Amino acid sequence: MAVFREKSQKVIELEKRKGNQQPDPTERVVDICYAPNDKLVQLVVDAWTDNDIKDRLLDKTECKALLAERGVFLKNPIVIDEDNYRTNMTIADNQVVLVLPDQDRVEFRPGQNLLETARLLMSITPNGI
Repeated sequence: MAVFREKSQKVIELEKRKGNQQPDPTERVVDICYAPNDKLVQLVVDAWTDNDIKDRLLDKTECKALLAERGVFLKNPIVIDEDNYRTNMTIADNQVVLVLPDQDRVEFRPGQNLLETARLLMSITPNGI
């Protein structure tokens, strides 16, 4: 679930400084996302710790099957990383875009449980898985 809000005046001013001369003040932006599905939380951890899973998840042709293995059945899903979200995100008709939180924000230690870390980063990453 995502919670959307209107752009703040600060965001509008930032867009103007970045060269967007006509920012749309009525455009809705993601404020927070929440993913209650424990299998998806585990999928994020698996992607952080296993490059094969990460590659499958970010592959447009394989992500649908990988999500289905975790009990999520979407017609046209796509999973992108945060860099792609910030720079190149476009959405096709009937497409559900999910964002894999950056693992660079995680402090990895041997044997640690990363589920709550993944859950937190999923909640603050726009469209986080």
